[in-house]
Amino acid sequence: MNGDRFPMGITAGMARTRGFSLVELMISLTLGSLIAIAAIQLLSVNQRTFATQQATSRVQEDGQLALRFLATDLRQAGYSGDVVASTSGVVLVGGPPVSSDSDPFDTLVIQFTGQRDCQGTASATAVSITNAYAVNGNGELTCNGSLTAGGAMAILPGIEAFRVLYGVDTTEDGEVGPFRFVGAASAVALNRPVLAIRVGLLLSVDGLVTNSRAAQSWNVLDRSVNTAADNAMRRPFFTTVMLRNQNWESL
Repeated sequence: MNGDRFPMGITAGMARTRGFSLVELMISLTLGSLIAIAAIQLLSVNQRTFATQQATSRVQEDGQLALRFLATDLRQAGYSGDVVASTSGVVLVGGPPVSSDSDPFDTLVIQFTGQRDCQGTASATAVSITNAYAVNGNGELTCNGSLTAGGAMAILPGIEAFRVLYGVDTTEDGEVGPFRFVGAASAVALNRPVLAIRVGLLLSVDGLVTNSRAAQSWNVLDRSVNTAADNAMRRPFFTTVMLRNQNWESL
């Protein structure tokens, strides 16, 4: 007994020490797996939420940018420096180019006197400028300025519809209105002053939304546009711009 390294109480306690049973190990593994699965699911949900928020933010910013760009140019339409404007600035006849209807992408052409076109090319003196807005084969909203050589410039991608309506003063009574918003061909047929422009865009952002969206039908002003089931985020955008430069005596 004198040669024992440990007191009897300690050796007895060590003898009673044992590891986990098989059942306990299986329970521990199951609980660990459930926690890991829950963590992975939470991470996946957070990633989808972030992707959706990112797509929503991008499509909103792009749509508002496009509308501001168009509205700024439209407010210059018809400006000539004269007290009485000779035209509304919206080119519906003559040309080319000329405003036109073409489902799902219209063409909008405006004219004004200035020193810089929509592509940024400047003139040393005020000249007549024509800016033509259309959508190319890549789904990009483009502008072709008359001062710029080399073709149209892409402004914004992801355009699935571009609709333009013309607010026509239908009654010759010396007062503004009543309005009738029609397409380019109908505006030409009415042969009355155009006092406002209404623009509709259907914009999409691809690849940022992880959960597939069902096929949908969108109303872009007076036009119906069908889109396929995919992972794109889409939003319609609309604006109405009054044309400031008018010969008000012609109403």
